Amino acid sequence: MLKPAEPPKPPPAVPAERWDKKDLSLLQGCWRLGRDGQSRLTKSDGTFVEDCTVKAGTICFGSDGKGRREATQDCPSTGRSRCVAPITAAFGNDGLLHTKQPQVMCEPAVQYWWGSPKNDLTCRRVSDDLVMCGSYEFRR
Repeated sequence: MLKPAEPPKPPPAVPAERWDKKDLSLLQGCWRLGRDGQSRLTKSDGTFVEDCTVKAGTICFGSDGKGRREATQDCPSTGRSRCVAPITAAFGNDGLLHTKQPQVMCEPAVQYWWGSPKNDLTCRRVSDDLVMCGSYEFRR
């Protein structure tokens, strides 16, 4: 009896040689950023509003390292907010990948801004299939 053939293994999403060459085209396509989690919605004065569910983000790039980053959060009383920002990636001399995004107003426009410097990412390659950007997993 013949064993069924195993499907071919997909190519690595983040091959070391392309990362080391600072090849931005390896980013082309969409990636999952982080995992589903919780956040605390607060007013600008710091007062608590409610706990919300945050979906894993999406980050999509062209071959030149330019693209968009998207995040959504669902809150019991304020509903869903969706944030979309342009993003640019570049490799630094430190061997890390750095992203920049401007501050944008989220939808619906309820005075919720996204894009402070804490949303710029510094990422390091961990394996052929995983990049870590701070505490966020970045994977296909």
